[in-house]
Amino acid sequence: MENNPDETNVLIARNNETGQVGAVVGQGSDGTPKMADAKTAKLSDLVKFSKGQNPLEAFMSNFLRQAKNPSTFGFFSLPADRYEAIAPAMADMIQKEDEYAEMLSPYKVKTEDYVQDKSVNQSDVPTSEVKESTEDSEENIKNTKIDPDKVDWVRIEKEWGITRKDLEEQKQLEDMLYNRRSSSLVKLTTTIDGEKQELEARLSFKHNPDGSITLSPHIKKTEPQLDKPYNGYTFTEEEKAELLKDGTISHTVELVNPKTGEKEPSVVNFDKLTNEILSIPFSEARVYPKICNIDLSKKEIMQLKNGVTLRDREIITKDGRHFKADIQYRVDRNGAALINMSPLKENQSVSQDKEKKVEQDDTTNQKKEKVYSFTDAEGNPKRLGQWYHIPIDEQKQNDYLAGKEVEVGDKKIEGQDYRLYFQFNKEEKMPETKFGILKNGEVVGFADARKVQEAYYRELRAAKEATQKATAKLDTGQTEQKNQQRQSASQEQPKKKSQGPRL
Repeated sequence: MENNPDETNVLIARNNETGQVGAVVGQGSDGTPKMADAKTAKLSDLVKFSKGQNPLEAFMSNFLRQAKNPSTFGFFSLPADRYEAIAPAMADMIQKEDEYAEMLSPYKVKTEDYVQDKSVNQSDVPTSEVKESTEDSEENIKNTKIDPDKVDWVRIEKEWGITRKDLEEQKQLEDMLYNRRSSSLVKLTTTIDGEKQELEARLSFKHNPDGSITLSPHIKKTEPQLDKPYNGYTFTEEEKAELLKDGTISHTVELVNPKTGEKEPSVVNFDKLTNEILSIPFSEARVYPKICNIDLSKKEIMQLKNGVTLRDREIITKDGRHFKADIQYRVDRNGAALINMSPLKENQSVSQDKEKKVEQDDTTNQKKEKVYSFTDAEGNPKRLGQWYHIPIDEQKQNDYLAGKEVEVGDKKIEGQDYRLYFQFNKEEKMPETKFGILKNGEVVGFADARKVQEAYYRELRAAKEATQKATAKLDTGQTEQKNQQRQSASQEQPKKKSQGPRL
């Protein structure tokens, strides 16, 4: 479209993923355009461009440089003096761009005209080689695997009492190196007000302005805070129920972006391990079109980015594992993730590792799997009447089913008193137990769960062996007593006198 150098223009943008059309009123901190309703926005509110002053070129160059995904938006330049007359009709046509492509062509802004180096296709350049602004560099950091040798392990151990070896042994490090949170809770030791304290947290790495990499703990909260407003939004009862059950809301909600102070559609998750609410603006949510063997359609990608969970997908991994799982967008994973994984019927016996150790027929294995299953067919927790042989009342059972941490009761294990807490771990598909150390009836800290569990099972085995020995001894004593009784009876039996001839 030929423009008079003195003519004032305005921009209308179209989000190619959501179909949203709006008049450009500014540019967000992430490079994306701020938009108002093209049909109702006032001309005075819009950003105007004079071709002679060249701000249009500056805006487009900045947009293409800063925006995380420039192809998300298409732009159309309209004469400002005719904006109010033609904008409503233009907005309708732009929403159906394919249908009205020929009519819109004179108004469409060719974004390639504003790319500084036309010889380079940005999508073909590895992320690590693209020179971008500070904000872009931060985004690149998130998508680049961290070199573990560049992490400040000395500082981490000093501040949090955990080492690289600890994280490797607990199989948490790999996720963290991809700028994700650890897959489960990790125990930390830190000093607060001069006293050592034990904490539980999911962990991720923090990139500091000085270039150092340290630890960012996401400490477990005592209970969910779903009744309080979150980033300017109050959850409905239905949304709270969804968060507790599925860990996500099945639609986007309008949240205030802390960076910009403006409301925008966002994906909301609930971290059941830490009781945290997590969110990400819809515009920043990224979903790759393939996960394992599943090729996601554009509709499915949009559903995931809107918080919808794709149910019961048959998954085949590269190493040949075969199971069913749900696919869900997880903020803490920076993308789509598999959840509620369950083996298919033909593979429902035991894992490959267990098969090497235990040689049983399929029927026996399936029975064993049922005995130790803590979930129903849909992956939800089953109701438990007791835990560690401590009865659980109905209220505690309901809290457990709702994903809350529950105080089970007190138990003495190898001479030490503990207060037991448990919570359903959806990723592990089983309860996770905490052992509070009791002194004078008060919890003074938490013990290493693995060590306490080992002590508990040692105690059970010892009691079982003692019972077996006592039973065996009793059986032996009873047998000996019966033999002695038989022998005594034989010895005490009177001899028969011989009968003489009858007179």
